[in-house]
Amino acid sequence: MSKTYRIAVIPGDGIGKETVPESLRVLDAAARRFNFSLKLDEYDWSCETYKKTGAMMPADGMDRLKEADSILLGAVGF
Repeated sequence: MSKTYRIAVIPGDGIGKETVPESLRVLDAAARRFNFSLKLDEYDWSCETYKKTGAMMPADGMDRLKEADSILLGAVGF
């Protein structure tokens, strides 16, 4: 049975929104090649979120991230 890895995906701002989808394509190709699967948890935590809500992430954000095997973080900042 193949292993499933849980990845927290935070595209962030600017170029992160462009590079993270490409990074996910690479991860998907690796998963197919090496017989593992991915569970992606996407979070819209960015400076835009901060601008709208006054917080970059919810109060339980760090707890949510602790559940992931890894974090894919794009660029953060205006």
